[in-house]
Amino acid sequence: MNHFVYIRYSDLFDERLPLSSIQVILKRFKRSQAFLRMAQINVLLSREMLMRDKEGMQKLQGSLLATFLDDETFERRLKARYGPAKMDECPVFTRQAALALLRKCTLHSNVDGLTDNDEGSGAYELGKCFLIVNDHLVSQAQERAISEGTRAKTRKQLALQLAPTMELYNPPNPERAVVRAETIFRDVLRSPQIRAKFREKLPGFNLATEFRKATGLSLQRYRDLVFLTLLLYSIEDRERMLANPSLFLLNRTSSFRNSKISERAVERYLKVVSVGLGELQTLFRKQMREFPSVKPQYNFMSFRKYPLVELEDNNLVCVDPSFLVEKLGAGVYHTIRDSMPAKYKERASSAFGYLFEEYVDRLMREIYPETSGRLISFPQFERSRNEAFDGVVIFPDGHIIVLEYKGGFLKLETKYSGRVRLFEEELNSRFGAKRGLQQLMNGIERLFNKNHPNNDRITELQNMGTRITKVTPVLITQEPFLRFDFMNWILRPSFIKLKEKSKARIVEIAPFQMLDIDTLEKMKLNLIHGDFTLEQCLNRRAIDDPDLVSSFDGFMRLNFPEYGRRTDDQHDDRYQKIFDRVRALVT
Repeated sequence: MNHFVYIRYSDLFDERLPLSSIQVILKRFKRSQAFLRMAQINVLLSREMLMRDKEGMQKLQGSLLATFLDDETFERRLKARYGPAKMDECPVFTRQAALALLRKCTLHSNVDGLTDNDEGSGAYELGKCFLIVNDHLVSQAQERAISEGTRAKTRKQLALQLAPTMELYNPPNPERAVVRAETIFRDVLRSPQIRAKFREKLPGFNLATEFRKATGLSLQRYRDLVFLTLLLYSIEDRERMLANPSLFLLNRTSSFRNSKISERAVERYLKVVSVGLGELQTLFRKQMREFPSVKPQYNFMSFRKYPLVELEDNNLVCVDPSFLVEKLGAGVYHTIRDSMPAKYKERASSAFGYLFEEYVDRLMREIYPETSGRLISFPQFERSRNEAFDGVVIFPDGHIIVLEYKGGFLKLETKYSGRVRLFEEELNSRFGAKRGLQQLMNGIERLFNKNHPNNDRITELQNMGTRITKVTPVLITQEPFLRFDFMNWILRPSFIKLKEKSKARIVEIAPFQMLDIDTLEKMKLNLIHGDFTLEQCLNRRAIDDPDLVSSFDGFMRLNFPEYGRRTDDQHDDRYQKIFDRVRALVT
């Protein structure tokens, strides 16, 4: 059963070749040249996904088929079985396959092999590798796991198979990621609120200073260099790039020579985001020993850490622009945290949590300005003066939404292990019964359980003039994995257990819902302009999808046609200013 829609070797030739057959093919090729060719394919695939260009992806798939499949495979096999199928909907070439082959190329190709992979039989052999590896992106054990056992068990297995693939096929929007990073690390980090919070909660800790200590770069220079690298991979025509692999190369000395960026800054930047091809092989082998739980078909941790790989003669190639986009957010977090002694890592995690809280609060205050009287930011209990929630949204019918903002990330070795119990444990420890959900329910208990030993009030809620009859707890998250189907559902049992223990009987506690930051950003203008309300979205999702199996984004796309369709002039203007600033560095 192929529950991911791509064409495999077995679909065309009625047999499933072992992975070792790929290793035999790759040993023919010179490592650096084969790696460049695979990276070329993956960059082009990633570019079309980042641009959300359906027509462009169809054209690219057609060009790749013509270049990398021989007549026997393409004309007599693929066309005969699939006819005029759209190749972006049932492709041979995918990011997951390309990344899996880049990993195999690193481990198994020959340093001094042949170089005939540009055209003819060499290219056809590389194309054959794509078909073969597609048969192994989901193992036979994984296929059994989603077809045997209870419904709950198979759903969880499917979730851990779908999420890594969906993450690759739905990369972060680059413009939104650039603007978010600029807002967080320029505006929010310098804001009086964050400075005060750092002085109170993290005395002596300075995030910008820690980043400079770890990298030798300012946060702005680092962001500009990431964005500049992305621009270099976005300006060339698709067909020219496909025909000329050299267009994918960045030279350590010459590519930035005419820019206004110092050679020292470039070297420091490359130290953060790049690795040599030989070192990459060592790194992969080390990770295989240290993280044996990570599934090989998802083991792209090294590429995420080092999206640029140095081949030879000071030439580097980007493995995946989407991983470079990730360096703007999670990459900053991991760079700082990894550079610190173990006893200080928690301070870095806390700092990023506070930044995310303030960033989300800014979005919420745009949606519900002070004049609306609808939002309470970081409300405190009257007596204890402790923070009750990160936010409360008030509706005139006696319904309130209580919000908790969580900026933490799951460990890579947990996300890509395929082990349900391991994943559930960390998900709960970071977002569920030990963190986010517990915090929300603690606040609800203190407000609405009159017999709670710490029963308390929130002044602004007392003044609202309407008796509260319903509470919806909402967790707003930054972790990209939590954007996808089943994630809310996996946390649901923890919430049900907490709710069953609750003594807050005077209000209806609605189902907990998880809202990811990408979806909140997409729906912001819709909420501001009244296309729909947050209350409507939460109520309708709770009714239409009571098990909360679908992702919030998926639910919105199916049920609210206006969702995400408004043009955000403020966002576009901010992006253009960043673009102009970075372009000025090289013109």
